[in-house]
Amino acid sequence: MGSWISSKRPDAVWIAVTGPPAGGKTSLIQALRGEEDMQELSTSPPKYQYNHPRYPNVTFWEFKSNYLSCSKLDPYDILIIVSSVDQFASEDVNVAKEAQTKDKPCYFVRTNIDKDSQRCASTFSSINDLNRFLDSITSACVEYLSERGAQPSSVFLVSNTTPEIYQFSLLQDSLEKKIKELNRYVQH
Repeated sequence: MGSWISSKRPDAVWIAVTGPPAGGKTSLIQALRGEEDMQELSTSPPKYQYNHPRYPNVTFWEFKSNYLSCSKLDPYDILIIVSSVDQFASEDVNVAKEAQTKDKPCYFVRTNIDKDSQRCASTFSSINDLNRFLDSITSACVEYLSERGAQPSSVFLVSNTTPEIYQFSLLQDSLEKKIKELNRYVQH
C-alpha cells in the first residue's frame, strides 16, 4: 500500500466516487461539498482528492471507471457509483459487489435526471406522470444491478445542475447518517 494510505488519520472517512468519464462525478462531489459552481471537469485525472469544507475528516476520492479495482478498495469507507444512464459500468458493478462483501456502504447515483425529465416533459400531464417516470428509472437501475449480482439497496436519482430537486438531499442525508454511524463525525 502507498504511503498516502498509511497516512490516513484514524478519524478519517474516505469516500470513493467512481463512474465513467462525463458521468457527473465531479459535479456530484461539488454538490456534496456545497459548492455553487457546478461545472464538470472533463480532464480530471484517474484519481483526484477533494476535502469536505465542513467536515475536515471527510475526503472524496474521484476515480474513473477501470481505475478503482477490487484490490484498491480497502482504504475507502463508503463507495458511490455514478452513472448518467440506467446501466452502470460493469467494472463499477464488480467493485460495488466487492464492497458489499466487505460490508462497505455502497450508493448508486443516477445523474442527469433533469435532462431526462426535460426530454420527456411533454408527455407528462401531471406530477404523477413525472413520479412514474422517475420510478421507472429507479426500477431499471435496480433491475440492471440485481441481474449482475449487486445489491442495489441505495439508488438515488439526482440532478447535477440543480441538486435541490429530485433525491440529492436524500443522498446527502444518507451519507451524513452513515458517517455518523462510522463514529467519525467531525464538523467545523
